[in-house]
Amino acid sequence: TQAVMGVLSERDLVRAIATISDPPFDQLTVDSLMTTNLVTCQPEDTLIYILDIMRMRKFRHMPVKRDGHITAIVSITDILSHLKTDAEINSEEFLWTKFMNNL
Repeated sequence: TQAVMGVLSERDLVRAIATISDPPFDQLTVDSLMTTNLVTCQPEDTLIYILDIMRMRKFRHMPVKRDGHITAIVSITDILSHLKTDAEINSEEFLWTKFMNNL
């Protein structure tokens, strides 16, 4: 099993394009641009907890670590999509209960 050395994100690339002039962009290497101080989460962490870390640390993807190995990557889009669906379900249940109680 190989260890993950880092993550190269879209944000890393944009930052490099905007700020690095030497060497030329086309000569930069992945290891010179990638984020190496990875923040990871566990499968048991709550979505709100992960979302809060992403917000505070200003990143949009987080590796999921289980038993010392990265097994997945969760994105802010994944989390927000799930929370939106959950909120819609809870809202529908609330409205239905309110309707039934008023009969």
